[in-house]
Amino acid sequence: MKKIILILCLLILIPVTALADDFDFNQNHHGFNVSTEEEYKARLTNLTGKDVWADQSVAKAYDLKSLKNLEHLVITSIDITSGVIKFTRDNGEIITYQPILIKYDRNKEDTNKYPYYISCDLWSCFFLKNPYELHPDWSSEVWEKIKDQKVSIGMSREMCLLSWGTPHHDYHKTIDIAGVHEVWSYSEAQQLFFTNGLLTRIDDSY
Repeated sequence: MKKIILILCLLILIPVTALADDFDFNQNHHGFNVSTEEEYKARLTNLTGKDVWADQSVAKAYDLKSLKNLEHLVITSIDITSGVIKFTRDNGEIITYQPILIKYDRNKEDTNKYPYYISCDLWSCFFLKNPYELHPDWSSEVWEKIKDQKVSIGMSREMCLLSWGTPHHDYHKTIDIAGVHEVWSYSEAQQLFFTNGLLTRIDDSY
């Protein structure tokens, strides 16, 4: 009898343990460490002609409010001197945008060859990999909700991340015999509740 109970406990805890690891909220975005702005601009040149997809959960905070969530664009030109980037929408419209560079000082005692981490809101506002190809098994209904920045009960964390973005207000996780419970807070009025990786409750009085 004890062996049966032990086996049942292991069957319960194995999936819980798999979900217990911290969720990667940056899984869809890619930045890089560079030591100078010149090196940063040099890397930008490699993006000319690349496809990107808008992350409106972030882009709306910048001068990109006209873009739809997951809208496809092509980087058509980059002015290395000014930093201005031009995108072409699928309808042929040209959008001009100048990313903001943010330089973070590392610990002065850090002997890392990169003294700064130069971040750019370009990496936050756009996905550099096609979200649709990364999740080919998702239904068209799910994709329509994500494009409209909507969520519904039963959606996975990955779906909600593409729809609402990273919970910048707060994140809380607890584990019990029923599984892993997470609360993603976007504000005091907007919260998503997950159990074992699936959305179980939505608080949205924003």
